[in-house]
Amino acid sequence: MATIQKYKTEKGYRWRVRWRTEDGKQKSKTFDRQRLAKDFLTKLEHEMREGSYVEPSSITLREFLESWIESYKANIAPNTERGYRVNIKHICSILGNKPLQKIIPVDIEAAYRQLGENLSGTSLLYIHRTLSRALSQAEKQRLINRNPCDFVETPKKNKNFEAKFVHPDDIGKYLDAFKGYYLYPAVCLAMFCGLRRGEVLGLQWNDIDWKNNAIIVRHNMTDDGPFIPKSGEIRTVPLTEAMAGILKNHRKRQQRFMEKLWDEYYRSDYVVTYDDGTLIKPRALSKNFAFVLKKAGLEPVRFHDLRHTAASLMLHIESNQCGM
Repeated sequence: MATIQKYKTEKGYRWRVRWRTEDGKQKSKTFDRQRLAKDFLTKLEHEMREGSYVEPSSITLREFLESWIESYKANIAPNTERGYRVNIKHICSILGNKPLQKIIPVDIEAAYRQLGENLSGTSLLYIHRTLSRALSQAEKQRLINRNPCDFVETPKKNKNFEAKFVHPDDIGKYLDAFKGYYLYPAVCLAMFCGLRRGEVLGLQWNDIDWKNNAIIVRHNMTDDGPFIPKSGEIRTVPLTEAMAGILKNHRKRQQRFMEKLWDEYYRSDYVVTYDDGTLIKPRALSKNFAFVLKKAGLEPVRFHDLRHTAASLMLHIESNQCGM
């Protein structure tokens, strides 16, 4: 039950609204006009009846988002967490110091316009998704009445982006550029088996079922170390005779380097490593992959585009079979 109390001060009369929260705490707010106090009381009683009352708080957006990501990171992969933190940094550069409860849709829209001067539409979309997810949690925790992102138009991805792939006629050129290089099996695993970058680097020799001609994908390497696959489940990929031969030759190559370097060789069960056996981080793989392509004078593609090449190859083979 909320009440209004009128009292006198040196500057005149004031009105104090008193109420108790759900946990029994007594709260109050003072006004210098009776009408403002009555309006606040009416709104307060309505929210308490509807169950939408939110206890006033001075926590800023930055403080909430930093707390949210610390508690939420246990549910996501390290790479996803890293992306969320980048998105949080962007939005906090504009709205970070504003009280969480005072952020309204127009504030978010203005922030997106400002960020859009230097960021792509796709980046804005990821920022929006992160912010909306975090503020949905704030709504559940009764820190805010409604998620303001629900009333903001969702940014659109860039329409000019097109996924690339290596044309079947050019595959030989790309493979030749990596032959004799420690990245050769990585390129083949992505191009012919459709493995993701993290799955390639997370693949271990005991994940290869030589007897049943299969690759068991159950590890995903991140810049912070091994993690579960992106899908969260173990999957099996067919191992062709050609791919099996490539992996067997690569294993012999690893053993030669192990014997040559001996004590200086980092021993592990990972398939794709540097020549001294040390593990490769995903970002380093992408950087070295791009360097080799540039050195060979080949059209630049992302390492991830090799997965698109795998899908394209399957369609190419099926098309040829249908035409026979």
